[in-house]
Amino acid sequence: MFSHLGREGWNSRDGDWENLLDVLQRAGLAVLWLDNQPGGCKGVCDRVPTVNTAAEKDPALCPAGECHDAILLKDLDSHIAALPAERRARDERLAAVARNHAEPSVERQVDGRCASPGHPST
Repeated sequence: MFSHLGREGWNSRDGDWENLLDVLQRAGLAVLWLDNQPGGCKGVCDRVPTVNTAAEKDPALCPAGECHDAILLKDLDSHIAALPAERRARDERLAAVARNHAEPSVERQVDGRCASPGHPST
């Protein structure tokens, strides 16, 4: 899924490659692979903490033996809490920075004047 090689190229490669999960983990972020497929992650998640829910027996979330995506949220807080604290803290700091940069400065005009709080013309 995260390889540029395709299936045949991946299977016939001479050496190992890093995927996005490896790079994020090497950068110090908390990485967790949640899987609800019986086939697993096909090697993508081999080097990161993994939770596989394919064997869950939750009747509401896993009818007929296959789990719906909602099973990935079950016990998510405890799975995240089990990750190394220093990596989780780094994730939280990066998320805060991203939130600060993502909030647009909203200004709207009312009768030709800016109506944003704190704007000199309000």
